[in-house]
Amino acid sequence: SLLRWRPNERLSAQEVLNHPWLSKHDTSNPQPSMASQEVLANLHRFSKTSTFLSLCAASVAQQLSRKGLKELQTVFQELDTNGDGMLQLHEVRSGFEKMFGAGSAPLAEIEEVFQRLDIDGSGAIDYTEFLAAGLGNRVNNEVDALWAAFKAFDVQDSDGNVTQAEIAQVLYEAGAGQTWSREKCDELAKEVVEQFDRDGNGSLDFDEWLLMMKRHEDPEPEECHRRVSL
Repeated sequence: SLLRWRPNERLSAQEVLNHPWLSKHDTSNPQPSMASQEVLANLHRFSKTSTFLSLCAASVAQQLSRKGLKELQTVFQELDTNGDGMLQLHEVRSGFEKMFGAGSAPLAEIEEVFQRLDIDGSGAIDYTEFLAAGLGNRVNNEVDALWAAFKAFDVQDSDGNVTQAEIAQVLYEAGAGQTWSREKCDELAKEVVEQFDRDGNGSLDFDEWLLMMKRHEDPEPEECHRRVSL
């Protein structure tokens, strides 16, 4: 309608602003994309995961190549409004508010969620921590990355089995030692092995490791409270 030869036949500025086409394509208040919705939902869900499984998922995320992670990288950049490569609480809160709504339960839990996602306790969420949470169930579809993460725990003799001592060592050195004592890491490692060591040999093989990682897909909050580890 603007492309009229006679000026008096053209729409006024106000009529242009009220035109249905502009209303439909309004970008002043963009809605989260499907990718953003999925990733933010995964972040909220991941915050219910135990600290140990969070560390395992982060270990898997560190092994992933950039291939297939474009959507996650895009969402991270959208949340990282100051472009410093780290997500601050206010940035994640803003994303959750757009996704879930101002009066939503997930937004009310944002400080607890943020604390759980900040695995190393640095006060910000780095890209690896974001990947670990944002991947959701895709973590367990990355077989090569899962194997590499498994081997990252098999640190002492590289025999294809992860022992209680190895789990405790990796936990302590990976940052859990900042909040847990060495004794706490030992206790956690013992409970993990006791829970998932199906053949009773005192260690976890790769199949048992995969079974443990399945817990990442479907965390059970009530059981988490009954156990130290999970």
